Amino acid sequence: MNYELQYSKLIKRAKTRKLDCYKEVHHIIPRCLGGGDYKDNLVELTAREHFIAHILLLKIYPSEHGLIKAVGMMCISNNNQDRVSNRMYGWLKKKFSKEQSRSQTGKGNSQFGTIWVTNIDKRENLKISPENLNEFSQLGWTKGRILDFDNYFIKIAKRKEEILVREKLKEAKIEKERKEANKLFLSFSQGNYESIRDFDRKFLGETYGHKKIIRIFTKYVPIFKEKNTKKQKINSSLFQ
Repeated sequence: MNYELQYSKLIKRAKTRKLDCYKEVHHIIPRCLGGGDYKDNLVELTAREHFIAHILLLKIYPSEHGLIKAVGMMCISNNNQDRVSNRMYGWLKKKFSKEQSRSQTGKGNSQFGTIWVTNIDKRENLKISPENLNEFSQLGWTKGRILDFDNYFIKIAKRKEEILVREKLKEAKIEKERKEANKLFLSFSQGNYESIRDFDRKFLGETYGHKKIIRIFTKYVPIFKEKNTKKQKINSSLFQ
């Protein structure tokens, strides 16, 4: 089929009549091909004729992205079946889908090269150019995006509560270890033991190990840490 001839006939017929029914304004030379809004480039068509005109243009210029999008949007805005057959709709849907994927990939994407920033106080997200990040950071914006601020604040509160609980448990554990260490040290300092090893063997039945005892005494008993040095022999007489 000679699509250019069919398109010319459609436009010529439209120019020689006046429509009294629903009509749509069509750019004879599409804007994506350089056409403007001047009077000689506009013609009134019925909805179906308008659709057919764009189909013919798409057949003439099959790789023109603007025409693919235009026809695709015409399908969407008119519930598809008013203007186009099932077979034609399937072909257009496939072509439109490919074009959408192409236009939203890499530099074809209008958002290409931008980054998300969020302002928790304002509960807002914005896309900005990376070179403006420092400026936005000074105004309280941080890199990233929050989709649900209510859920975000719930999670933050829950996380803070969990951290608080963990800290309290940690503090309780440390306090328990400190008391046990000081109690153990009292037994060591009041006994007649030649060394930590001797204390471990005679008092604890070698259940701790002298290295572990030195470690917990150093950690929890200030007087032991003060008097104990690497070169000094550790025995109970030092702490009496």
